[in-house]
Amino acid sequence: MGIAQATTGARGRTLARVDRSALADAVRAWALSRVLCYVAGIAAVAAFGAHPGPHDPLGLTSPFGSLGNKLVAPGARWDSVWYLLIADHGYVSARATEFFPLYPLTARAAGAPLGSSLIGGLVVSLASLLAALYLLRKLVETELGTRAARRTMLLVAFFPTAVFFSAVYTEALFLALSIGAFYAARRGHWAWAGIAGGLASLTRPTGVLLLVPLALLYLYGPRDDRPPAAGAGFRPRYRLAPNALWLLAVPAGLGCFMVYLAARFGNPLEMLGQGAAWGQTFTFPVVTVWHAASLAASGLASAAHGHAPQNVYEFGAFCLACVGTVGAFRRLPVAYGAYAAAGILFIASFPFSGQSLASFSRYMTPLFPIVVWWALWASERRIYKALLVAFALLMLVNSARFATWHWVA
Repeated sequence: MGIAQATTGARGRTLARVDRSALADAVRAWALSRVLCYVAGIAAVAAFGAHPGPHDPLGLTSPFGSLGNKLVAPGARWDSVWYLLIADHGYVSARATEFFPLYPLTARAAGAPLGSSLIGGLVVSLASLLAALYLLRKLVETELGTRAARRTMLLVAFFPTAVFFSAVYTEALFLALSIGAFYAARRGHWAWAGIAGGLASLTRPTGVLLLVPLALLYLYGPRDDRPPAAGAGFRPRYRLAPNALWLLAVPAGLGCFMVYLAARFGNPLEMLGQGAAWGQTFTFPVVTVWHAASLAASGLASAAHGHAPQNVYEFGAFCLACVGTVGAFRRLPVAYGAYAAAGILFIASFPFSGQSLASFSRYMTPLFPIVVWWALWASERRIYKALLVAFALLMLVNSARFATWHWVA
């Protein structure tokens, strides 16, 4: 008993200690990617100005004067308006319930000392991205080694839609909580895994999907808290124990939001109705893919006449994500592939206007197992550097477009 306690204590101290090498790698990727992202956005605004339109009638994304507004432009556009509205005024309309509460709450708390939820949101996103890159570096190193971990981390930092990681959006916070839940579960810290998963389900609707990979890690591993029992096929290699109850914290996060919605609007599922108002309705995924493929084909034809082929871009991202998910099932523990698959199915189940995969390239950013496989695949074919450069160039283009109020994803 004494030996077991000593081993557990040593493991706890190891987990608590910051890995300086991983932190240094994360800081470098974080700093370089964010500098490039912001420079591209600010330069675009200074050179071309903002695309006209009633994007932000309340001026929530432009409260700092001419120079200040240009400096925050790469981080405050489109859905940022809604997050800032919720942060400053709460859920003043049912339409806002499409946006989950944890991010605007943390943005308001972080911005309170400066009197600006916008600055608070930028701080939360930037800090969350740094935490996410560090945890990703540690998690992938545990599974595949340091080289694969570094390369995966860089692909995530320079992802084509990585502009949203430093914007007033939920992407960075959700990514940090998702990877944190995986890493805690992988190391056998089920309380932390459940708490991180619960917070994730208060951040985005897809947070509740973390219950799938966390349950698979609990039953089938790999996990570091105890050795597996003998098992074969679908038989679990780990028996249930009281600490499995921590997994219930994942749906509990969503449940807390539903309780609030019931008290505020009289309907615990208000966000589902508002999803329909935003143009997202439940559709069988196969039907969604068929319609999205048709739209992509039409997009190719319009591209020949000089129109932006947005549907082609998003459908291409979907196809690459599906390939990456299959690869994740083949090269990683089953929990990783299951998380990617669940995320793709969820996104395809709620398309825009019942058919479009618009914003898929942004929605897929938290599905990090896909990027893990891309890093492995590109490294084995010696095209990793080319892939990283392509990602970075797309990120710069998207940063410029986003900052000038052009639609990205």
